[in-house]
Amino acid sequence: KLFVPAIGYSSIVIVNSSNTARLAENAGVLSDKIIILHPGVHLPDSPVSSTEFRNEYHLTNKKILLSVGRLIARKGLAEFILESLPDIVQEHPDTVLVIIGTEPENALHQMGGEAGRIHKAINTTHLDKHILMIGRASEHKLHAALVESDLFIFPLKRVEGEVEGFGMVAVEAAAFGLPSVAFSEGGVTDAIHHGKSGFLVTAGDYAGFSKTVNDYLSGYLTLSPPNGCQEHAASFQWDVFGDKLTQIITSAISESDRQKT
Repeated sequence: KLFVPAIGYSSIVIVNSSNTARLAENAGVLSDKIIILHPGVHLPDSPVSSTEFRNEYHLTNKKILLSVGRLIARKGLAEFILESLPDIVQEHPDTVLVIIGTEPENALHQMGGEAGRIHKAINTTHLDKHILMIGRASEHKLHAALVESDLFIFPLKRVEGEVEGFGMVAVEAAAFGLPSVAFSEGGVTDAIHHGKSGFLVTAGDYAGFSKTVNDYLSGYLTLSPPNGCQEHAASFQWDVFGDKLTQIITSAISESDRQKT
């Protein structure tokens, strides 16, 4: 009752993705006020190479699928474990799903119980030897995991009242050269360049998700160009973000001055 009308009265409305732009329009914001500006990302200062993470968790010679973020329903991890991971492990028995993150403690919408659902899925599939839940991790450990993993997985599902505004972690993964496989849901379609920084799968198509992961791990599916991840991430660097924001504000001020005269 307060935020949406206030946003509607704004001269410009900056949104973080095409999906958020659509939601803003649906909420009554005029389309000519909406400008898409994707969030920024830091690129590693120099090429990073390490086996630190694999050594710490005894993952040498394993294929690592990585998930990073809050353990909430829309991330779709429990469903991924039930519907996709068994097929992946069957074709690639050396695969381990590494999950970094915890349930939110002070979120506006407390979803709760997601870690329990994930553990239940693990018990149902008997894949406990193929899943590693780390919980919270330092920035250093997170970066090591991004460098040493084989694929970032983003099996988003639609949850009423919960929106994936952009999918920043997929861009952060790309900055470290790690490609993503994701369902084409929410703002993640702006965060992943299909075929360049990862692969988008039709939302809810778990068989297609499994096949995409398996084909990539087998080498049947590749990125073009080979360094496409970091090329894609470079377009989101903070200096690029700053230049675009400056242009947006300068244009808005000029338009306001023109209307006054």
